[in-house]
This record gives sequence, C-alpha cells and structure tokens, in this order.
Amino acid sequence: MTFQANSAILDRKKVAQDAMEVSFRRSPDFNFEAGQYSQIIIPELLYSDPRGNSRLFSISSSSNDKERLCIVFRESRSGYKRTLIESSLGHEIVIKGPFGKDFFLPKGLSRPVVFVAGGIGITPFLSLTNFAIEEKLALQITLLYANKSKDSAVYLDELNKMAERNRNFVLKSKLGLIDEEFLKSGVNNLKDVNWYVAGPPGMVEKTLILLSDLGVDKDNIRKERFTGY
Repeated sequence: MTFQANSAILDRKKVAQDAMEVSFRRSPDFNFEAGQYSQIIIPELLYSDPRGNSRLFSISSSSNDKERLCIVFRESRSGYKRTLIESSLGHEIVIKGPFGKDFFLPKGLSRPVVFVAGGIGITPFLSLTNFAIEEKLALQITLLYANKSKDSAVYLDELNKMAERNRNFVLKSKLGLIDEEFLKSGVNNLKDVNWYVAGPPGMVEKTLILLSDLGVDKDNIRKERFTGY
C-alpha cells in the first residue's frame, strides 16, 4: 500500500568523500520492508531543477527505526540535491511510498544470501543488513562491496565493525571492478544461495552476465539499478 506523509529534514552528515546521508522524520503510519525505496518530494526547492522536485531513493535505515527514515546519495550540482544539502534542518518534505516488491528478505528464508554492491548501490543493503542483525535472523549474509576508491566507499568502516561483531555477516570489499574471482569469493556453492545485486546499470548488467556464466539461475537473483540524478 502506497502512503504519503508530510515530513522534515532531521539531520545530515557526510558519509564518504562525495556522499551525504540525510535523515527525515518518519511518520508512525509509514511502514516498509528493509530493502524498499521511497519518493522524496521537496515542495519548495532552493534552486531550480529541470528534473523537478522529487526523486526516488533506496531507504538506508532499518525498518525497525521508528523515529527516522534515511537516504544516502552522491553529491551533485542539481538543484534538488543542493536543496537537500543546503536547506535548514526542519525544511519540509513529503515522503511517498514504499515502492519495490522483491528487493527484500522473504519471510522464512533459510538459504544463505550474497549482497553484491557497486558504489552507492550499498544503500538498500545497509537497511537489509541492519534489519537482519537486529532481528537476529538465522541467516548467513555475505556482502561483496566494490568501490572506485576507499574515500568514496560509503560506511566501509562501520560495515567492517558490524562484520567483526556478527558471525553471520561477512564483508568482502575491493577497489575496482567486480569480476568472477570476487563473486566466487563470497560462497562455496554459487548456485545454492540467493543473490542480490545493486549499483549503477552498467555494473548490474555486467554482474548478471558474470553470474550467468558461473551457472547461477536467474531466478535466484534480485537486482536494483541506480541511475544518476
């Protein structure tokens, strides 16, 4: 069910060299599954934007966080993003959603899962991983996280600490492109896990081809493409 509610900017912080996290007040009536996304509408932009006053963002906070809803994005000079970054705390926005019907952890899932994130594609996995840990799900999660540089890697230090504290969560990170060797490092049997892939369209398409070449059934893969804005 799609829901729409008035909200406001609660906080913002830089989480990588060129990435920001923005937190919004969460309405008690806004329910979502970890891994879903929402539409963030800014009724009053500080700067004009030819693409308008709304964008779609994966929700990076856990669905268990009842106080706030967080998004993470790469900085740019668009009027929309400049408004998110520069407006005063308390600036009014509208949250609409949630959206996304299959990029979440099905109830009762017991097979291991592998998350493959390229750059800013990490955002839905932040929500999914935090939720799984908070709920103490008996689920083995491996996160394969690739970035152009360490400075551009969102929440890499925090993810490393999460992996140290939780034996059911394994993090493997690299700088550069995702390849077969990196994918095979995630699990012993690639065909016996559920795969989740998120990142820029080119990265997602290449990863799908690699997984197909490795014999992974497409029905065991869920994907989400992040386009620039």
